[in-house]
Order: sequence, then structure tokens, then C-alpha cells
Amino acid sequence: MANKSVAFRNSQAQVFAAQANGGSLELLHEDGSTVLVSIPIGADAYTVSNGAATASNLTGTASHGLAPGVGEAASARFKDSSGTTFLTDLTVGISGSDLNLDNTSINDGQVVTITTHTWTESAQTEPAQAA
Repeated sequence: MANKSVAFRNSQAQVFAAQANGGSLELLHEDGSTVLVSIPIGADAYTVSNGAATASNLTGTASHGLAPGVGEAASARFKDSSGTTFLTDLTVGISGSDLNLDNTSINDGQVVTITTHTWTESAQTEPAQAA
């Protein structure tokens, strides 16, 4: 395994933060296409340190979304400020998932709050294989 420097990991995490900030996080029904709730992300919500982008403002007004649908949240995706999806197929659950919620059962009109989220770049990577 190859090791990444903190500076390199910070640059990768910064790419995530630049796309996420000002965008949205959508929680999807277990059918994979129905949006249960879209949570706006503040323009400066993610900050980068030590190879990780951490949401610092998701507990404020920008982090709340009213659930338009009813169902079990099973996956999530991030969209940038223009509405283009840039990260998909995140798992959603109570624990051990890409995005952990206190309750994955979303009801009509429910306010959903993400209190914190961290995107961490791995310190190691597989080296490219020679052709």
C-alpha cells in the first residue's frame, strides 16, 4: 500500500468540501430513487483538517429539511450547488453506515437534522498496476 501525505489528503478532502458546500444531501427511499428529504448544505458547512472534511454548520437552519415522502431511508447522495449529483450510493443506517441517523424511518412532514458529518480521505491507497 502507498501512503498519502496529510497535505495530499487535505487536497482531496477539499475537493469534496468544495462540491458539497452550497449543495444538498438527499436521503433516498429503499427503492433507490424516491427522495424522502433534501437537506440544504450551507456555503461554508464543510471545513478541512487532517485529511477530513467535517460539516460544521449542519445543526443550523441549513441542515433541516421537511420530508416530502414516507418510508425507510436506505441510501443517500450529495449534489453540488448546481444540482449535479457528485457522490452516490452512500449507505444510511443507525450505526456502521456512511451516514448514521437516529431514526431511518422518515414520516411526512418530519424535520430531519444531520448533526455532524465527516468525509475522511484514506491515508493509504493501492498503487496503480503497470500495464
